[in-house]
Amino acid sequence: MIGDWKSRLAPEDQELGLEPFAILFGPAVAVRELYRFVRDGAYEAIATGVELSEDSDVYRFRNYAKKYVDLMNQDEGRAFDRAVAMKRIADEHIEYLRRVHMVKMYEQQPIRILITSHKDVDVPQSNYLQPMQVGPGQKTNRFNYMLHDDEGDNITEKNAMYCEMTTQYWAWKNITDARYVGFGHYRRYFNFTDTVYPENVFGEVMDDFIDEDAIKKYGLDDQSVAHCIEGYDLITTGVKDIRKFPGSANTPLEQYYAAPLLHPKDMDTMAALIVERHPEYAEDVHDFLNGHHQCFCNMYIMRKEIFDRYAAWVFPLVDEWTARTDMSTYSKEALRTPGHLTERLFNIWRMHMLRTEGKDWKVKELQCIHFTNPEPRQKFTPLFEEKTEIARQDVVPVVFAADNNYAPILTCAIGSMLEKRRSKPLLRRGSSQYQYWWF
Repeated sequence: MIGDWKSRLAPEDQELGLEPFAILFGPAVAVRELYRFVRDGAYEAIATGVELSEDSDVYRFRNYAKKYVDLMNQDEGRAFDRAVAMKRIADEHIEYLRRVHMVKMYEQQPIRILITSHKDVDVPQSNYLQPMQVGPGQKTNRFNYMLHDDEGDNITEKNAMYCEMTTQYWAWKNITDARYVGFGHYRRYFNFTDTVYPENVFGEVMDDFIDEDAIKKYGLDDQSVAHCIEGYDLITTGVKDIRKFPGSANTPLEQYYAAPLLHPKDMDTMAALIVERHPEYAEDVHDFLNGHHQCFCNMYIMRKEIFDRYAAWVFPLVDEWTARTDMSTYSKEALRTPGHLTERLFNIWRMHMLRTEGKDWKVKELQCIHFTNPEPRQKFTPLFEEKTEIARQDVVPVVFAADNNYAPILTCAIGSMLEKRRSKPLLRRGSSQYQYWWF
């Protein structure tokens, strides 16, 4: 019968035609059959490499099915279980197709600014600002809306030491057609507008959420990005006078020496290595480390051919330094030394290039925006919406409110609930399901 519905009814009549089918066979059967069409259509698209548009039959059938998902709990037994299983498989296929489309779309962009992140965060809806997941967490919790630094030619295994530089290595090796490449962080973006905002004592513009207001305020959209960087060769965060920062350090070298969790000798050995491998940089090493100015955060945007030259210079240095250095007794933060050092190396390279062959480059400085709350805002989704196999009437919400003073008491309560939960078998459908919220 559902086959006749699919083949005989015109698309404009199909949605209305589903109603008697769902009444006769039940909403769970309707959901199962609709998601079967979705599964099969999506699988065919995956197998043939065809992209599906949002107005295709596959997405239309999926939208029809969504209307009956909330009603599935009216059906008992096998029909319900089969509908849940079919929906899961179909959704996985759709998610795969959407990711393939996203990656292909990103690859076609003339401007690619990779936003490094190890966690789930809000990101602007932009073709140019492209989030990239890094670190070991992606092995068990991959974010499908991000690129991944463990795909293609990569050094993802070095992320604990190289930090955001694993993203930059990936860009060097895997981006071929873009005119510009650049880099930001999950909580730090460039200000792509002409408006100059007040900065804190470290030269950052502080804000809270990456929301629509922030996107508009700082130009985190494709049109603003393109307008801001077009025609420039090298763009960095602001070059700041370290003497104006809190603390007693007056030079980049003194600032590195003062870092409580880093080892001063590491900056010395890296400086010596640069001069050893590139004697023509000796003047720039001295002038930078003993000067007063620096740009920060390994954030920059360059023409791709310029970035390729930088990457070909910096990665052999970091690799060689790492190979020569015993970090077996370093703390977790000190293990990030290669990442800390590259922040200084970029400034040395920039100084050298602007002094020599890049003296005619068109350069620009942009403000750095630091978002304190880049994580997605809490969305309180009822359990029966998260898990369609649980009926609305079976969910019992339990809400706790506590501040830091009550953290020990809350910890005891949570521990007690978990212990009680482990002592009982999994609840069957139709039994009460408790959903806990902590504020």
